[in-house]
Amino acid sequence: MKAEAESQDLQPHKPTNEQEIAHLTYMAAHGPDTPLSYHDAVKSPQANEWHTAMEEEFDLLTEQGTWVLEYLPEGRKAIGCQWTYVIKMGPDGTILRYKARLVAQGIDFNDTFAPTIRLDTLRALLHLAAAHG
Repeated sequence: MKAEAESQDLQPHKPTNEQEIAHLTYMAAHGPDTPLSYHDAVKSPQANEWHTAMEEEFDLLTEQGTWVLEYLPEGRKAIGCQWTYVIKMGPDGTILRYKARLVAQGIDFNDTFAPTIRLDTLRALLHLAAAHG
C-alpha cells in the first residue's frame, strides 16, 4: 500500500489548460530565471541587464529599418507587440548574454505568417506531447 502511494507521488504533473502548457514549455526552453513579460523583466534582480538587452534590440531594429512610424489607416487596428526574453548560456552553464526580442502579437491583415521555432523548444513540446499521450 505504501509503495503504491509513493509511486503515485512520482507521477508527472499534467497541465490543466493551454496557458499552463505554454508556460511549462517556455520554462523548459528558457529556464526559471527568464521573465515572461516586460513587467517581470523590469522587476527582476537582473532588471539592468534586461533593460540593456531591450535597448540593443530596439537599436538593431532602428538601424536595420525594420519598421517605420506611420499613421494608422482608417478602419484598421494597430498590431500589438510584446517582449520575449532569453538568457543565453555557455556550455559550462555561465551566462553569456541577456537577449530581448520585440515580437508582434496579432495581425489585422490577410497575410499568413509562419513563426520559427528553436530546436530545444521543439524538443520540449515533443517531450510534453509524448509524456501526456
